Amino acid sequence: MPKGWSKTLFGNIVYLLSGRDLSVAKYSDSVQKGIPYITGASNFCDGIITTSRFTEFPTVISEKKDILITVKGTVGELAVNPYYKAHIARQIMAIRPYLVNNEFLKIYLETKIDNMKLQSQSMIPGISREVLLKLLIALPPKTEQLRITNLIKKLFQEFEEIT
Repeated sequence: MPKGWSKTLFGNIVYLLSGRDLSVAKYSDSVQKGIPYITGASNFCDGIITTSRFTEFPTVISEKKDILITVKGTVGELAVNPYYKAHIARQIMAIRPYLVNNEFLKIYLETKIDNMKLQSQSMIPGISREVLLKLLIALPPKTEQLRITNLIKKLFQEFEEIT
């Protein structure tokens, strides 16, 4: 491992928040009062979150810039929460890094999604908290995280220009 890097468990560097469903009486599809209610994979499209549901009775609140991952049914969709606050349903977990660059962590998770999907095979696919919390990560210093993230973004931008 390169100098300055360390291996650690994912659970040591993030706060992981498991979502909870709301009863139909506690949200609205037509009235935009309260905060957005993100229910599942149908709210994820190419890394972008959209929702038409709102609630005035949130119980599990994701904050802006949390990394959201779908963990039940359609598993492994990733996006960054664009809302100041949003209630998340049980099909979603919010990942709030506190020792890691957010973009670096999202890119890292993207490289692990296929393996997590393999671990989620059952009648009703799902990624457990344990799978995420026990994920081993090689963690570079913050300056290196930023350098790696910028390099990957530049490569993707160049790839887009070519295609």
